[in-house]
Amino acid sequence: MMFASGCGAGAGCVIGAQVFWSRCRERAFWSVSDRNTGAQRRSYCPIDLDMSIDAPVGDYETELLSKATSTIERGFFTLKSGMNIFYQLTVPQGEPTAAVVLVHGYSDHCDYILGSRAKILASLGFAVASFDLPGHGRSDGEYIVIDKWVDFVEVARQIVADHIQPFLTARFGKLRCFGIGESLGGGLAFALQQLSAEKGLPKPFDGIVLVAPMLGISKNIYPPWIVVQIFKRILVPILPRWPVAPNKDIGDRCWENPAVHERVLTAASNTYLVHHGQPRLGTAYQMAFVAGEWMEERVKLFDTPLLLFHGAKDEVTDPDVSRRFFDDVASQDKDIRMPPNAWHADCLGGGIQGDDKRGEERRESWVLLTRWMRERA
Repeated sequence: MMFASGCGAGAGCVIGAQVFWSRCRERAFWSVSDRNTGAQRRSYCPIDLDMSIDAPVGDYETELLSKATSTIERGFFTLKSGMNIFYQLTVPQGEPTAAVVLVHGYSDHCDYILGSRAKILASLGFAVASFDLPGHGRSDGEYIVIDKWVDFVEVARQIVADHIQPFLTARFGKLRCFGIGESLGGGLAFALQQLSAEKGLPKPFDGIVLVAPMLGISKNIYPPWIVVQIFKRILVPILPRWPVAPNKDIGDRCWENPAVHERVLTAASNTYLVHHGQPRLGTAYQMAFVAGEWMEERVKLFDTPLLLFHGAKDEVTDPDVSRRFFDDVASQDKDIRMPPNAWHADCLGGGIQGDDKRGEERRESWVLLTRWMRERA
């Protein structure tokens, strides 16, 4: 009888543990459960929906957009793996000066703010291609999963080299091609260029523009040391896909003007493509620890023409890391600008028409960017 009672109690404990685990998992994944697949994300945001129309832009960008006569094409590339990658091509009126490939940042996508930038660049005479990284936006892939940094870089390299560039060449002939990467996209633009060289393949870009690049995560957003150790040594190996990484919220650290942050958060067309929750444990580990070391080992080999923007008040990606990166790269054709008042996303954005505190600072960055690419086209 005692044995039977013990078995019953044991079975009850097991069932209780299973229920507890199920509820923990359900709670952990609630923020991604409605957008975990490309099909889910596309159901909310069909590919013909222009999500850039309500993106925040300041007075200077609004002036450029008012003159834009570009056309937009949207569609999918299918990788050898079978994964569908969403792309946009923004075409200027007349013959383009050069081609530009935009690479977006973590949890972002190629529409909304980046879509507005593509229209601005097209209004300045550039043919602009952009795409959603795997697991982002309207592309296939489990929501924002980076299992291995170098594998993620390789997929980005294939998208640019095997699909975007042949597409641009077939459409416009041979043009000089510039990569513009922001935040995580900056790290990826640098990394896919270097990975191409290591594989003995042609480098995709004739010049690279890095904007507040993720070359190593700022220590300002690291959690306490003990939390980092638990994260690295226990949680990541056990729960790599759980979106519960212990990072601080960076949303209110991106723009100096709080009205821009509010505009981004409340944009109805942007709700289902940008993740406002915690990163997955494995993804956070790859970005915070693996990616930075991988890139640091290759900095002195980088010899591509480089223009680097990094806001001096950035607390998301570290401007000091960018300065050291700039000093160490092998390229002799390089320039760096560090707008003194810019936050993480303020170098080429961060304004709202009629409430544009740093419009002149941004105008200078846009003018420099345009001149730099035209001189090398």
